[in-house]
Formats: sequence, C-alpha cells, structure tokens
Amino acid sequence: MQLGQIEQLTKEEANMDMPKHMLDEHMKLEDAKQQAINNLAYEVYKRDNPIPQQWQYTQHLNNSDTKLSSYDECLLQLFYGVTWDGDLLNKYDTREARKRNHANRVNGFNYLTRKGINYLIKKGLVRG
Repeated sequence: MQLGQIEQLTKEEANMDMPKHMLDEHMKLEDAKQQAINNLAYEVYKRDNPIPQQWQYTQHLNNSDTKLSSYDECLLQLFYGVTWDGDLLNKYDTREARKRNHANRVNGFNYLTRKGINYLIKKGLVRG
C-alpha cells in the first residue's frame, strides 16, 4: 500500500467517526490548506515564468495616463519583438500595419519594419 492510499484511508476513517460540526470544520481546513498550496504553486510559477517581453509595455501604459489607439498598441507590441499570430493583440490592426508597410509577416511571425519604427518615433512612443 502506498503512502497516498494510507492517508486517504486515514481521512475516510477519521471522517466516519467525526460529528457533523467537526467534519464541516475539518473540510474547511482541508480546503484552506489546498488553496494555500495552490497559491504557493502559482507564485512559484510566476517567479519562474516571467511575463513575456511583448506584454510588458502594456503594464507600463496601464500605469500612465497615455491613451493609445489600438493601431499604436499593435505597433508597440511588435516593437518589443517578433510576435506569433496567436499572440497578437489585434489582428485587424496588424493587417493594416502590413498594408502601410509598418509591419511584415513571415510564416506566421509578425515584426516591425524600419518604417514602423520611424512612425513610433515620430509619434513620440519610443525614443530614436
């Protein structure tokens, strides 16, 4: 018999002999313990898997009073690196950027062109 099976049997035996009010308290404590374990696991995951670079600018903009068009947000996302189609903030604006030669796409990956970088510099969204 494995340790997990022994623990399960012990819990079941303990639950059979407990009065209802104690069983309810026991279940609340078990739920709280499991929630604490889940929270700790999530914190470790966040530490080991930082936010991808292309999403970091969004956090910066959320902390400022800057209002951007969705087109400008799209170009800023591409400014921070090559972006896969599935990770784009807005596919419509990315198509518009390609039409204006501000962005390009190869095999499902999108990136900013020199003209797109100049556009962001002229708008004052990045420093040249």
